Amino acid sequence: MIGEAVGGAMMTVVMFNGQGCEFAGMGQQLDHNSLMFKETLDQAQAVLPYDLRAYLFGTRSLVEQPAYLQPALVAYELALYRASRVQADAFIGLSLGEYAALCAAGMLSLEAVLQVTLIRGQAMAEAARQTPGQMLAVQLRATQHLPALPDGVWLANRNAPDQVVVGGVQKQLAAYTAALKEAGIRHMPLAVVGAFHTPLMQAAQPALNQVLQRVAWQAPVQPVLSTTTQQPFAPATVVETLTQQLTHTTALSDVVHQLAVGGATDFIEVSPKPMLAKLVKRQLPDVTTYTLGEQAL
Repeated sequence: MIGEAVGGAMMTVVMFNGQGCEFAGMGQQLDHNSLMFKETLDQAQAVLPYDLRAYLFGTRSLVEQPAYLQPALVAYELALYRASRVQADAFIGLSLGEYAALCAAGMLSLEAVLQVTLIRGQAMAEAARQTPGQMLAVQLRATQHLPALPDGVWLANRNAPDQVVVGGVQKQLAAYTAALKEAGIRHMPLAVVGAFHTPLMQAAQPALNQVLQRVAWQAPVQPVLSTTTQQPFAPATVVETLTQQLTHTTALSDVVHQLAVGGATDFIEVSPKPMLAKLVKRQLPDVTTYTLGEQAL
């Protein structure tokens, strides 16, 4: 249990968000107002082969350049986390956010996490070009149940007891969308370039696995709980877990429940805009939630 990993006295969980929380221009004011934020972006720029600030602070949708998005979002969130000086007892992340969480916990360096997510972003963008897919957020009321998933559509994310994300082949997902509409179930397409956390991402796994194996993994200073396996990350298994994460369901709601059972009372989200904190609050009304975002510093 994660509570045992911190001696049964865990209180504060820091959560890093994944793709879908980004927007053009994010971080520009933070870069002007926070020396630590600026220094972290400077360190990231020394690693990345593109102009990080021009990409983040421009006016184009960040999704238009998916190969740039992943390391840019990780750099932004780690810069925000470092500048906030928040102390965490444990970390979690949603999808890409797990990479920021692993870096914050000391399992890999800033340079390594940016190199890995650069390759990950490129590999996933290429996989999406080879096998186009889409994702759909589904909101369920207490009396509603998710209709059976047809071939070519998979459960990608369990974000909260009342919210899941499905992904799949465009034609099959369009038919499933019609079924949701007929059942009166609220749903919304996500602004992503592929069907993440489904078998459609298999083509991205070899390149990701190769770069993950080159990382000098360290034991975490604080535990990081995987949303794929619902177990703490460890140097011996992290490569397998992150490779598996590309094609398997992530279960944020399950790890949030596990953390609450382990004693967590405060959940702090690191994200350009609030998303995870709202999901946690809906699941656990009695815990304290907060988002470190654009106006946090």
